[in-house]
Amino acid sequence: MLTGTALGALVWARSMTIAHVCFGCARDLAGVRAVRDPHYALPLVICPDCGKACVRQTHPFHTRWIASLRIGTAVTALIFQNVVALTLICSTLVVIAGALTLGYAAMIGELTRQAMINLGMSIGAVSIVTGAWLTAGLSHIPWWRAWLGWMLLVVVLVGLIAAVSLGALGGRVPDLVSWIVGTSVITAAACVPLGIVMVLALAGIPLGKLILSAHRAFVRGRFRWRRRRRALGATLL
Repeated sequence: MLTGTALGALVWARSMTIAHVCFGCARDLAGVRAVRDPHYALPLVICPDCGKACVRQTHPFHTRWIASLRIGTAVTALIFQNVVALTLICSTLVVIAGALTLGYAAMIGELTRQAMINLGMSIGAVSIVTGAWLTAGLSHIPWWRAWLGWMLLVVVLVGLIAAVSLGALGGRVPDLVSWIVGTSVITAAACVPLGIVMVLALAGIPLGKLILSAHRAFVRGRFRWRRRRRALGATLL
């Protein structure tokens, strides 16, 4: 843990101007504002004493600080994407299980209106969020690959859960044919609510495009601010 003195020294080192010595007269050019070269776009510093021009170099402390920030941003985005994907997978599996349970309740005559309303609201919420995430979060992948891959992933997970559940409920290793047939029937039945979710997910595409447009506008604004700052000849530390 940093002490008060060490933390103060770190803040002072981060905020202080990095020395820049002129190659002609050895004057410190740290306080001289750099101008952008119109041809090579390099930050040039003109010595007011000898008139020698030199390029303002970026200090390793600053470049490492920027690199660490970029790595942190990338790792944060990756963790966020994984958390959203895991949450949507779990939510989709819960919705599919609820739909299958509701279908069984309808077969035995125990279907209630409140259960249908709750399932409908759950399917609507999961569908909209899924469509928005597939549009905005996986924009670097062709849309048909993202949607098809997501459906295949959910179907495979449903089949694995069904296979494990049938084996666990039997108390022993079930008959191979019965195990395969039961797993196939459950997986095929789960494709019906999954198809409904994916069809309703189309309603989340406008929301995903809005999120993607807002993100791109934010990134373009940052780049414009940087170019404007460089055009004004801001000093690079």
